[in-house]
Amino acid sequence: MKRREFARKTLLSLGGAMLPSSASMLNAAPQAAPGQDRWLASFMNQNEAAAASPEPSNWKVDLISEKEIMRGWWYPGALFFPDGTIICSMSSSDGKSRLTIYSLDQGASWKQKEVVERKSGEYLDTLGSGAYKQLSDGSIIGLMFHSVVQEIVASLHQTYQPFIAHVRRAKSAKDLLDGNYVDDFANVSIPDLAPGFGDDGKSYTGSIDHGIVELANGDLLMTMYGSFRGDNIPIPYFHHGTMQYRTWVCISKDRGNSWSYLATVASPVASPLPKLAEGYCEPDLISVGEKDLLVVMRSGGHTGPEGSTDYYTPLYANFSHDGGRTWTEPGPIYKYGVWPRLLKMRDGTIVCESGRPGIFLLFSSDHGTTWSAPFVISSMNARWGYCPSGYNSIAEVEPGVLALIYDTFESDSSGTSSHVVKMARYKVHTQGGES
Repeated sequence: MKRREFARKTLLSLGGAMLPSSASMLNAAPQAAPGQDRWLASFMNQNEAAAASPEPSNWKVDLISEKEIMRGWWYPGALFFPDGTIICSMSSSDGKSRLTIYSLDQGASWKQKEVVERKSGEYLDTLGSGAYKQLSDGSIIGLMFHSVVQEIVASLHQTYQPFIAHVRRAKSAKDLLDGNYVDDFANVSIPDLAPGFGDDGKSYTGSIDHGIVELANGDLLMTMYGSFRGDNIPIPYFHHGTMQYRTWVCISKDRGNSWSYLATVASPVASPLPKLAEGYCEPDLISVGEKDLLVVMRSGGHTGPEGSTDYYTPLYANFSHDGGRTWTEPGPIYKYGVWPRLLKMRDGTIVCESGRPGIFLLFSSDHGTTWSAPFVISSMNARWGYCPSGYNSIAEVEPGVLALIYDTFESDSSGTSSHVVKMARYKVHTQGGES
């Protein structure tokens, strides 16, 4: 799945990220790359007009610290634990390796856990792979991105398409690091699931990505995206029959031992997207009330032909007020962004981190109904491979303080350019003063 395939290694449930450089608002449309088609530049301008205009920001964000973690790596995904443990997995710049590192002191120092080399066409299942969630009893559940049987059935034109999830469980962060975890499998029942395609041209039967929520009654919800039977709106620049994706939620009533389809969050059939959109995909999910849920989704960001600038389409949000059984109409919250990460701060502020181009934060004081203008961490915009991936991680590590693990592309003292993974901390001052 090309860029997405890098990111699937680390869909950890408390992620975020940023390169502190500018607090100016990112209000201008992305600029067309040299030689870019006029129609694409026109599309980006139309998209800006279509997306919701952010309100003036009433949040003040101050950089506390910033440090480089690793050079030559990108697509970081991090899981933050209350005891200060952080586990972070990332991809090498050439995509041939996965590195997992960890910190026991909130990121002050790091140690290497493992490096796994990729064989041709192999999906790397490293410690940090998958969507992880620490549950209310302190245990950890992780669900890997792909169905473990997709290579057997994904290309078959049979009515029923099974999805078998790889599930990883541990009692604590220490057990996860020490290898004291249990790998198992869970059936995910999705009656209308159909084979689809990623941006690498390979066939997939849906993807787990990347929100997991534990409800008050102990039920678990997770987000997925892919294709259902009847989805028939093509992505014009995918030349292998890919249809625009939909996002849905599945529910588990037995702590993740089995799952079943609950509801569609957003479908391009019911809620049409721009022609060049990829569909509703890469959803994150959080609880914002007793039965109130918020999902934010990517809809575009694929690299254009011959390395031109991405096809930008908005980030979309959607709401459920009955525990995920029904959903409102999705609406745009910003003009672009990939792999959004959602966080509810202790004072109730909702944070959405995203990027590509650049890296930015959006804030909401009303559970995601309205959003601030972006706080810009990086405004770098270049073709894929020479810019921030947009796949990052965020957590509130103490009241009002955000820890952000992200990647960027920059030169060292010798002038050599490469991907760099960094960690930064920010103090967020909300509308009412100190957060």
